[in-house]
Amino acid sequence: MRRQQGESYPEHLALAGRFGGRLVLAGLASLAHGLLPFLFTRIGSRMAADLHG
Repeated sequence: MRRQQGESYPEHLALAGRFGGRLVLAGLASLAHGLLPFLFTRIGSRMAADLHG
């Protein structure tokens, strides 16, 4: 199925891994912000905008 989009399995794995890793980091930063609101005040919205684009 990925070949229709011009990606090999390793390319797809690398892209999905980077995307997932960034989501995990954004989630951890959001959790930290929930506990300590002065931390990571903009990272959640910035990461969401970056990943959406």
